[in-house]
Amino acid sequence: MVQLGLPFRKINQFSGLTGTGYSAYFNNDKLYFGTNNGVYFQEQNQGTWSAIRMIPNSTGQVYQIKSIHNEILIAHNDGAFILKNNRAEKIEGPTGIWNFQNLKGSSSLILVGSYTGLHLYEKKPSGIEYLREIKGFNESSRIIEQDDRGYIWVAHGYKGLYRLELDSQKENVNVEYFGPESGLPTSVLNNVWKINNRLVFTTQAGIFKFNEETSRFERDDFFQPYFDNGFLAHFLKEDQVGNIHFIGETEIGVLEKRVDGSFKKIYQVFNQLLPLLNDDLQNISSIQGNQILFGANEGFITFNLNENNYQASNFPTLIRAVYLTGPSDSLLFHGSSLTENNLRHFQSSDQIPRIAYNKANIRFESSNPIPNNEKELRFQYWLEGLEENYGDWVDKSEKAYTNLREGEYTFHVKTRNLYGEISPAASYSFKISPPWYRSALAYFIYFLLVVVGIFLIYRLIEKRYQQKAQRLKTASRKVIEEKESELKITQAEIEKLRTEKLKQEISIKDKELATATMHLITKNGFIDHMQNNLNSITKKSKNQEVKNEIQKVIKNIEKNIARDQDWEQFEIHFDQVHGDFMSRFKKEYASLSPQEIKLSAYLRMNLSTKEIAYLMNISVRGVEIARYRLRKKLNLERAENLQEYILKF
Repeated sequence: MVQLGLPFRKINQFSGLTGTGYSAYFNNDKLYFGTNNGVYFQEQNQGTWSAIRMIPNSTGQVYQIKSIHNEILIAHNDGAFILKNNRAEKIEGPTGIWNFQNLKGSSSLILVGSYTGLHLYEKKPSGIEYLREIKGFNESSRIIEQDDRGYIWVAHGYKGLYRLELDSQKENVNVEYFGPESGLPTSVLNNVWKINNRLVFTTQAGIFKFNEETSRFERDDFFQPYFDNGFLAHFLKEDQVGNIHFIGETEIGVLEKRVDGSFKKIYQVFNQLLPLLNDDLQNISSIQGNQILFGANEGFITFNLNENNYQASNFPTLIRAVYLTGPSDSLLFHGSSLTENNLRHFQSSDQIPRIAYNKANIRFESSNPIPNNEKELRFQYWLEGLEENYGDWVDKSEKAYTNLREGEYTFHVKTRNLYGEISPAASYSFKISPPWYRSALAYFIYFLLVVVGIFLIYRLIEKRYQQKAQRLKTASRKVIEEKESELKITQAEIEKLRTEKLKQEISIKDKELATATMHLITKNGFIDHMQNNLNSITKKSKNQEVKNEIQKVIKNIEKNIARDQDWEQFEIHFDQVHGDFMSRFKKEYASLSPQEIKLSAYLRMNLSTKEIAYLMNISVRGVEIARYRLRKKLNLERAENLQEYILKF
């Protein structure tokens, strides 16, 4: 036998056995091994094992080696075989045999599962013979069990569970199918096993039992303390002393039965076998007391429960050394902390090293001082300050970190031995100093630079704001000036229009005044002429009474005609229209006669010479002479126009 790592040993090609292990059986100091290459055996003589040899005529795929009716039967790809005189002899019958079972209720019939269904063999005085195929069911029957009521249960890995009932002639079966509608989680990966004389069913969602009253599957409470609801068992078997062996998706082990009937789950020590087991049809064989054989990809692996060598004990983890790595490594920690000349496994606060930032590459070396198979030790690391928690289990006893940033760190390491026991964590603390550009002084300088920068930016923004405000102010002032200029121009235009309008209105009123005056003077002239005529008539008339009446009329005319008053009234209206022209003109030229004042007024009114002659009751020539005299009194040059002068006055 070849050592795997205590407490396990391998039986493989180095022992003379080739192929994958499927079944093992011990009988009369002989140990038989069923593989995909055939059946091997070795003998024990006074505690010494012989070399392993192959059974003749057994070459090929073997699935089971089992003793039934004191005969050793072999379930083989080529059919059913029986061992006689260390030779395999073929029993006539079908090929592709999975397994054998005694048929419940019969002392001679053997129930056989095959690739294509179920068959019956029979034990006779002449030996074991093939009897017949059981009709009514032709599914592959690799895993079969019988319950207390005589039902045959067949588990198909991809279709579900079948319950078969044999007829009284043992020729046909009535088939009942069970799937998710009966309480199973799914139709695939369901298996049936006999444990403690009852059937249990392993599924993808844990271990179930069948309730006969409800015809439904329900969780098996017996296994609840040992497996969670998601436990998928590929193999389950009870040995001769009541131990329950199991192979699951993620763990292998045994529920060891104690004296008081309770069970203890042992699995940590077995988990290292997971990658080594037969990955086709997983199996465990219990032989020779508590000797266990696991079918492996390369032969078999043995384990002895009686040796109690799977019991774990407390063990510590040590940090052996800490190195600063680089072109040349330097030792930072030699494996223990020195306090008062005593070696201790902890650090005091004054022993926490500070490492320069440019040397922040560090390597830890760990070990376990308790004797173990070092190949089976697993380590779990956590660098507090960088990682949130422990990482996965690894087989390397060294852990390195590079380019660590500044800060405080604590390195933790735990070990797990082949029993699955996890040690207390060992730890080592250290500090990484920041680079100069991330030091406290650097941050203070950065702070000052930021403050200065903010101040300069503020001043720049303020200056730009002031410049912008000044530009806006200048632009606003320019706009205001433009608006004021436009307003002045508009007001000037309005004033001009108003002045022109006033001038036009004054001109109109002036003409209206002149016209009214002309009519008034004409009227007065006419009345004056009539008065003169009446006076002439009075003088010529001899009738005193008529004279008296005419005289009354003349007096009334004289009473109502006041030519000076009319002129005075004219002056008042004229000055109102022409801005006190006459008053100003008389004051400026006091030597002017009333007639010359009138002429000036008429010229101011822009009347024609003819109109003036009529108003002044003189000829046109008289008007020209009067104009000439007026020019002389006004001391006008020859080039100056009299009327323009008066209009501008």
